[in-house]
Amino acid sequence: MTSTASRGVRARRLAPGLLLVLVVLATVLGTALSPVPGTSRAASFLAPAAADVAADGEVTVELDAITPGVLAPDGTLTVTATVSNGTEETVGSPAVELGLDRSATATRSGLESWSTAAATRRIGTLVDQQSLDPLAPGATAQVTFSVPAADLGLSARSDWGPRGLAVRLSDDGRRLAVARSFVVWAPPGDVPPVRLSMVAAVTGPPVDPDPEAYDDALSAATGADGRLGRVLDATASSPEIGWVVDPALVAAAQASPDPGVTAWAGRLLDAAEGRTTFALRAYDPDVAAYAHAGLPLPEGTPLPGADPEPAVPDEPAAAAWRTDLAWPADPVPDVTTTALAASSGATTVVVGGDALAPDRSLTYTPTGTARVSTPAGDVTALVPDPEITRAVAAGPGADPVAVQRLLAETAVVARERPADARHVLVALPRGWEPDATAFEERVAALQAAPWVDVAPVDELLAAPVPEDARSPLPDDAPAEGEIPPSQLHSLDRTRTELAAFATVAPDPAALTRPLEPGFVVPGAVAYRDAPEARSAAVQHAAQAAQAVMGGVSIERGSPILLLAEEQSLPVRVANDLPQDVEVQVVLRPDDPRLKAPSRQTTTVPADSEVTVSVPVEANGSGNVTVAVEVVSAADPSVRVAAPDEFVVRVRAEWESVGTAVVAALLAIAMVAGIWRTVRRGRSPRRLPGATVDQPAPAPAEPERADVEGQRR
Repeated sequence: MTSTASRGVRARRLAPGLLLVLVVLATVLGTALSPVPGTSRAASFLAPAAADVAADGEVTVELDAITPGVLAPDGTLTVTATVSNGTEETVGSPAVELGLDRSATATRSGLESWSTAAATRRIGTLVDQQSLDPLAPGATAQVTFSVPAADLGLSARSDWGPRGLAVRLSDDGRRLAVARSFVVWAPPGDVPPVRLSMVAAVTGPPVDPDPEAYDDALSAATGADGRLGRVLDATASSPEIGWVVDPALVAAAQASPDPGVTAWAGRLLDAAEGRTTFALRAYDPDVAAYAHAGLPLPEGTPLPGADPEPAVPDEPAAAAWRTDLAWPADPVPDVTTTALAASSGATTVVVGGDALAPDRSLTYTPTGTARVSTPAGDVTALVPDPEITRAVAAGPGADPVAVQRLLAETAVVARERPADARHVLVALPRGWEPDATAFEERVAALQAAPWVDVAPVDELLAAPVPEDARSPLPDDAPAEGEIPPSQLHSLDRTRTELAAFATVAPDPAALTRPLEPGFVVPGAVAYRDAPEARSAAVQHAAQAAQAVMGGVSIERGSPILLLAEEQSLPVRVANDLPQDVEVQVVLRPDDPRLKAPSRQTTTVPADSEVTVSVPVEANGSGNVTVAVEVVSAADPSVRVAAPDEFVVRVRAEWESVGTAVVAALLAIAMVAGIWRTVRRGRSPRRLPGATVDQPAPAPAEPERADVEGQRR
């Protein structure tokens, strides 16, 4: 029998080991149950198996309203939130807490850390709390906190700037979900300003070679629910927002048969007055694709519905549009692309927020411009602020979190270097799908913030470019969605061939300009997401050019018999073009027995045929194949019709033989005539021995009398 004392000693000896085991188990369980950062702890705690958790199987907190966004000492902070139970278990004792970090966030990394912290992390000082009834599966509840500024622990002496704000849902002490945002504390007094500019692209959709299909696409894009319609609705009322416009898009809208599309174009042109507006190259060619193909950017491409010399709509508002900006499709363009933009006349290039990143040694947000050196010269890069751009271009719907993050980001930028005012940029994505109401709310919040000066982008470009250290652009990095170089080169060759062919007409531009857009359209940025349609557009451009270049043709003739050493061969040339053409007909025999030493130049009237006589020289006899070419009289090196050939049966010696035969016959005839004459000269009626000196004697008188008697 073991004594009680012995059992106690043994227990004391085992206690440290048991404690160690319990600690290890607690650590393992704690690790297994701890939530993934940025997700709700309730999702991992309540779910039976993490792999089986549905997307909506969470307990969530969403912020519905934060007013005012900028809080003064005499104000009252009001926060409304909605809590939802998306799990299959009831939240038995829900409690909602409102927390506020009383210290101003001084860095932008601090803003990100606060925004992404999990529900288990701190929420600042607890300033209010509400208990709710149990939340059944699928149930929601809305809570509103209203706290005077005096109760937040802030005063007029507190530093101005953003404070982290959080609403957290707990269940009997377990922290289930949190929603985080910011409120900017702004007591009376001067605050350091930060300037902010915005630009938006007005481009697309891809131009369909089928005019009716393109009209339908324009109607859809510029309508109330279309992307371009919403871009105009969102930005037209804010003249500080710059536009980067495809002039071909505006011209096509002006010429559209849809009154709604023409109305959209009219609104855009009206709103462009007094606004910084940049005109891209017509049809928005992909700068990167042309650069990587080693081709220049197309210029002077005629616009839809008109034929102006400059590729800008013929409207008063367009006269002031700038043409010195390029906006490559890639957020991080390479030096090759930037060099082509510079050589094409651009002094400014828009890049994405991930390009030209500031050096990590910088402790502040730099101005949104940078100098980029290229083999074609230096250009100024407009570098958007990535976080501010994301907040401005956030998705649809009223989102107080986006608005407050926007105010917090700009406030931190202003606080970073109060004595050094910076100018940041927001470049809205090329394919931006705005919610006009939400966007206008964000712009209004920026305009109302005392530390933000929303300014035109012209002012940013006019300011000196800072020499802040930034990461370089890559040297050469083609993107996957670019049009293949082979297709661009094919379009370029066809365009060159068409231009050479057009020299046959007195007005070459009348033949080429209607087809010029077809060579540019497939290389547009809008076609990056439609490679199959792009290939079809390339084929359509080639077919349209071939149809024009086939307008001059040679009519095939039958074999020709050539009997003379010098003769003219007939060649029939047809012209189906709407203009007269001046051509030269060239014959190229494959045998030296036939020569064509000269070319015949002739004018073939529009929609007609003519027969051209080409002189040739023959020598010998035989069948000769003659190739026929029709070339431009203005540029004889350019063939303007498909070559043809015919057979000439050369019998040139027949002419000599015939001449000899005729001469022989004439000689024989002459000899025969002489012989006949001679024979007639030896008639028996003549006296033998008569000579010229001895004329024949006169006949006797009786005979004459008899004759006269017979006459009587």
